[in-house]
Amino acid sequence: MTTCNRFNHLNQTFTQTSKNERSRLRIACVYTRERCPDYFLSTMAGIRFFRMAEALARRGHEVDIVLNRHQGPQKLATRLREIPFKFARWEHYHVVKTFLPGTFSLE
Repeated sequence: MTTCNRFNHLNQTFTQTSKNERSRLRIACVYTRERCPDYFLSTMAGIRFFRMAEALARRGHEVDIVLNRHQGPQKLATRLREIPFKFARWEHYHVVKTFLPGTFSLE
């Protein structure tokens, strides 16, 4: 059985959980902060970005794609939605996954 360490943000402790007991994580995938209403998948990086988010959602995690394309949240699939930066509550995420442009967007 595979185990992993999980960090509990409420009491600042690590616990060990088995693969079968793994809980659902809240994940933010950040690509760019720039306003991009006409964004479409035209590059390999963009395709990889969306496919990774979709794969995480299929594995049972709650995934938000943080991208300034729409004015409000848009549900894309089960456990997958797209939200603008103004709706992101960073303290509610267990993981913030950035892609190259997204790294500079968080500064």
